[in-house]
Amino acid sequence: MFHLMQMGEVRPNYVTFVSVLPAISRLGALELGKWVHLYAKRNEIVIDDVLGSVLIDMSAKCGSIEKVVQVFDRISKPNTITWSAIIGGLTMHGRAKDALDYLSKDGLVGGRGRLFFNHMVNVVGFEPRLEHYRCMVDLLGRAGLLKEAEEFILNMPIKPDDVIWKALLGACKMHGNIDMGDRVAGILMNMAHRDSGAYVALSNIYASSRDWESVARVRLKMKELDVRKDPGCSWIELDGVVHEFLVEDDSRPRAKEIHYAAGNC
Repeated sequence: MFHLMQMGEVRPNYVTFVSVLPAISRLGALELGKWVHLYAKRNEIVIDDVLGSVLIDMSAKCGSIEKVVQVFDRISKPNTITWSAIIGGLTMHGRAKDALDYLSKDGLVGGRGRLFFNHMVNVVGFEPRLEHYRCMVDLLGRAGLLKEAEEFILNMPIKPDDVIWKALLGACKMHGNIDMGDRVAGILMNMAHRDSGAYVALSNIYASSRDWESVARVRLKMKELDVRKDPGCSWIELDGVVHEFLVEDDSRPRAKEIHYAAGNC
């Protein structure tokens, strides 16, 4: 649609870029995102906090941490929107320490994400949304502050969603906290009985501690409840076209050639 606008001599504006970049991030098409960003700069589109945060989010989801930092550093007046974007972008790639270091540079938090969050709420007067709570849980979890992350969730003024609990469950796996992982997985299973994510994550936590009996118990429960694991998938951008690949998907015309090439990499 963006290319059609140009071909039809309809000049994209600020709203166009705010709309098209999230779509690019969902596809993981980094090169296309870079091209759109360059087009915006050449056409003197102002990169304010909203467009800047969208660019940061797009770069993070496409795997370019260097671009995340570059965009953030060029924003003249960072605010809660852009800070939320860079916290989420860095922690998405396990860079919690870098996120804390960035926050420290601003002089607001003394190196602690929790202090910055409190500043945002109590001093700035900003009312956090679910995505801000998700960022904080992910940040605390990756830093190994699992108990603090759990208490943070339990004290939220709004009801936590499954994404927040999944962030904590992922941190439990990362740091090998089996007891909390079992408790959090139970909460997720009660929220969505047929969602395979909690079962698979809990099974992986048990497997990492070589508790094969518990692994078998979780898998048996999945079988009894007919919970099926979602097939893994990946995207590859080639010549501006995004190709999606699913596990055990032989529907593509050149599937055999692709499997042969992948097996000989």
